[in-house]
Amino acid sequence: MLANSTSGLSGKAGTLSLGRQYAPGYYTFALDPLTASPALSSLDAGQAHLGATIRGASSARWNSSVNYTSNSMGGVTVQGIYAFGENTNEIEMGASYGVGVNYAGGPVSVKYVYHNAANAQGTAAATTFPTGTVPGSNNGTQQEHYIGLSFDAKVVKILASAQMVDKGSRTNAGGQAAEGQAYQIGAVVPVGKGNIHASYAYANRDSATRVGPATYRGDMNSATVAYTHGLSKRTTLYTGVRYTDNDVDNAGGQTTAFGAGVNHSF
Repeated sequence: MLANSTSGLSGKAGTLSLGRQYAPGYYTFALDPLTASPALSSLDAGQAHLGATIRGASSARWNSSVNYTSNSMGGVTVQGIYAFGENTNEIEMGASYGVGVNYAGGPVSVKYVYHNAANAQGTAAATTFPTGTVPGSNNGTQQEHYIGLSFDAKVVKILASAQMVDKGSRTNAGGQAAEGQAYQIGAVVPVGKGNIHASYAYANRDSATRVGPATYRGDMNSATVAYTHGLSKRTTLYTGVRYTDNDVDNAGGQTTAFGAGVNHSF
């Protein structure tokens, strides 16, 4: 099941909900210059390079979770989520939790997100645990920090972010890093009824001093240029191109992706 499935209560103190729902990392898409098309996003390419669970507009929803989201307090909103591990022997085994803090005021937006995610949560953390995992410690979870900001000067909107991933001593699969960083900077320029989007992302992963062979190390550079055109308040056309260099000489090391489509918000 890909969709959210929740029930909850809302009031002056905020919203409390239970079920299958988005972790704070999902909402980082608001600070990605390529929000209209994640498939062309340079930042998304960097997050995938690291196997991150903090990944904007991803399908990472956490099962059996309790989530609290505050109402806006002077432009500040806070989200906290705890997902039970569903382990029959010990309830804390495999549990995940995350926190998100967002400020939006005038032309400025700032977001901080922290995830402590077990491999059961999200599609991006599909690595395996070492034998003897200790509940509540970092040798069985993936810790991530993200900070992003944007400034809208009307003639151009600047967006930037930095992200850190630490998989602790968990074993690696598919060449994912034991630790790594991703950085992104981009801009959105209004042109008539449309926008020109440009972004650059750099990601570095390194497992040479952790678990996994040195061949897992590698840099990634990705750049995107795209154009979006609004047909209505809810419908947008987009087209663009993304070039990615994964710093390897084998097939797929360097890729160029072209995309075009329609986004409709329901």
